[in-house]
Amino acid sequence: MTYLFLIALAAAIALANIPCGYLRRGYGYLTYGWFFYAHLTIPVIVYLRMKIGCGWQLVPLAILCAIAGQMAGGALRSRHGAAGLTPLRAGQTAPAPGPGTIRPCRFSPPAQRTIS
Repeated sequence: MTYLFLIALAAAIALANIPCGYLRRGYGYLTYGWFFYAHLTIPVIVYLRMKIGCGWQLVPLAILCAIAGQMAGGALRSRHGAAGLTPLRAGQTAPAPGPGTIRPCRFSPPAQRTIS
């Protein structure tokens, strides 16, 4: 196995874990959602390792790349949350805008007046 192949596999593992880390960051520490997103890519990684025919020597590299991807996704979520870009969950309402913020303008047609 070449080094280029190992680098590509490590990058793929890290990139696959970024969305999971982003979603995991939205749940409390050690909750069901946190565990689900933290371990979602493990079966895929194991399947790819077995399909490619890699030995157990790849496991530490895969774990490190998965952790790096999870951390990068979590940092991305934190950065979006600091900018106020965190998506709302079902049942949540948007916070009231603070002073000095620009609200979107919603035009409504003028009321119909009848002359009697």
